[in-house]
Amino acid sequence: MGLHNQVANYISVIVPGFAFVMSLLGFSIVFFAFRKKSLKMKFWLIVFMFLWIPWSGFTLLMRFADTYEQALLWLRLSFLSLVVDIYAMFRFHYILGYKKSGSRFDLYGMTLLMGLISGLTLNPIFLTAFQTNGFWTDLFNPFLLVVFVLYASWTGTWVFRAFRDMDIFSTFYSPDGTRKTGLVVFSLVLIVSTIVVLILWLIITGAGTTSDSTPFMIVATLIIIYLTITYGLNPISSILSPQRLWAFIIIDHGGLPVYQKAFSKEQQIGDLTLFSGAIYSINLMIKSFDEEMQDAEIIKMEDRVALLKAHDEFLFCLVADFDTLQLEGFLEDLKHLITSHPKYGELKKQRHVVAANEFIDEIIHNLI
Repeated sequence: MGLHNQVANYISVIVPGFAFVMSLLGFSIVFFAFRKKSLKMKFWLIVFMFLWIPWSGFTLLMRFADTYEQALLWLRLSFLSLVVDIYAMFRFHYILGYKKSGSRFDLYGMTLLMGLISGLTLNPIFLTAFQTNGFWTDLFNPFLLVVFVLYASWTGTWVFRAFRDMDIFSTFYSPDGTRKTGLVVFSLVLIVSTIVVLILWLIITGAGTTSDSTPFMIVATLIIIYLTITYGLNPISSILSPQRLWAFIIIDHGGLPVYQKAFSKEQQIGDLTLFSGAIYSINLMIKSFDEEMQDAEIIKMEDRVALLKAHDEFLFCLVADFDTLQLEGFLEDLKHLITSHPKYGELKKQRHVVAANEFIDEIIHNLI
């Protein structure tokens, strides 16, 4: 029994220490991979990768606290970091997959739950610390635990949705992308984490002690590793959105493309010159109904959408599977980078189809 307690105590210290190291490593790798991306694109990703660090760090400090008050302070800071971290994880994958025509129930519901859990965290009735064998550990009230599991599971549905769609995304760009590497790692993580959690649970409960968050920390550490692989080390790490991008076209005031780029040779949307003329005509027809009406921002087709941004005499058109907040932000960033580039003046002089333009190709490469 004493040996079991000793092993459990060592594990409760080693796990947050290892989680802290993996958090630092994961944040550094992802931040480096997305260093050239716009702030809108990477903000929530960077936030949720960063917040793993205080979560694991404060947990480690809590284990070695000198007093109950100190242990409770570190525990609250750790748990609040985790709560905000999960919200940031939700927001990143929500932006990736959210369709503006859908309901915002998830966003409001998750925000409400985050506030509720944060409030409960500050009450010792729902979250407290106690000392066992020289180390401090945490104790959750069943109600807080149930609400937190609902909160984390809700986020998990959005993460799973993004990963599911990301499989389509990777096959479209690279046969060696997330479809072959990420899902294999994810399956392995699930298997290993389940085995480890069950073993630790048996060790802790078999010793007759109250279980703490150590088993969960093991699973969370494996999640950190997986997210690092998916967003930092994977060949498709510089993802824009978990969907297919079909084409990007710059259309002049005559309906002709002065720049066009098809993102895949295997799947085309037809002749881009004819497509540009059709998009221009539709936009012109919409504006003809009212002289004060602005250019169309989105044209929906049967199985894809065309997002539009007007600037000068040009219409910037991005064709994708569906419209998301992140995709709109990407098109806005793309338009800004192109129009502010020194070579933009040369583009304005062109009145013929250009299959490739080096400075625009470079901009797109850096963003996607």
